[in-house]
Amino acid sequence: MGRRQLKDYTQWEESHKSLIEEKLNQVLWEFPNNLPFSEALRYAVLSGGKRLRGLLVLAIYCSAQGIEAVDAHSYALRCAAVVELIHTYSLVHDDLPCMDNDILRRGKPTVHVQFGEASAVLVGDALQALAFLVLCGDSEHSRASPVVKLGCLQALLGGAVGMVLGQYLDITNQLYYADPRDQGIQAQLETINRHKTADLFVSSAQMGVLCSDFSDKIDLLQVKQFALNLGQAFQLVDDVLDFTSKDSVLGKSAGKDKLVNKLTLGGYLGDQQGFALADKLITEAIAHLPKMGTTHIHLLVALAYQMIQRQF
Repeated sequence: MGRRQLKDYTQWEESHKSLIEEKLNQVLWEFPNNLPFSEALRYAVLSGGKRLRGLLVLAIYCSAQGIEAVDAHSYALRCAAVVELIHTYSLVHDDLPCMDNDILRRGKPTVHVQFGEASAVLVGDALQALAFLVLCGDSEHSRASPVVKLGCLQALLGGAVGMVLGQYLDITNQLYYADPRDQGIQAQLETINRHKTADLFVSSAQMGVLCSDFSDKIDLLQVKQFALNLGQAFQLVDDVLDFTSKDSVLGKSAGKDKLVNKLTLGGYLGDQQGFALADKLITEAIAHLPKMGTTHIHLLVALAYQMIQRQF
């Protein structure tokens, strides 16, 4: 390679690496600022790096298109950000004590050193989901295919603003030794249950609608409310069963929350109030069914009651 070619490439690399950094910044600021979890995400992604994988995407794209530079609004740039998110997720998990147990990455403490091992696991999970959300693009666009909408839905509610967020709140909440008379505790516990469990119920229900040939005739908001109540009731019953049931019945270890003095919504309310609230949530869920625009709602009614009548 001649000196001019190398100089031209260096200039191209610098400008396109900057575009990738800008896109990553944009992506990471688009979802709610739930510190410190979002801080950990940004720490992992925006700590430098060669961005070789993203540059490869852009170089191949330029070559195929017969152009010298990528436009800042090009979909190829979105794809370059995606591969960098995936790569970062792999590095975060690779550095964990159970893997390579590295304490430095790009001259800085690794994510698990800076934020804790559990947080690092969830950061990796969130980045993987976020990558596919970015790849899918605008799922709300009327011309987006059902498959794109399904992919976005699962990546969104299974990721950093959904299930992963709920798991993060669950492992980092300060309610282990909280005063049970604190009136704000129930709301905090309900928020944890919503994200940790109910968000995936919502994505499951909405995916069922989007797979249907009659999705345009069904009220997605009513479906969401039905599934949200369903998921919250399920987790509440799960919390109660943890301290009222036995290993042989549950098929898993009972009493884990009590063993570590962890406060859950079921533990906060007690079995009587807990089951009463679960029953109320199911009743509210069923009230949404006639408004959804679906048929055979008896299947959904039966499924709803199964949530609170189960023993495991």
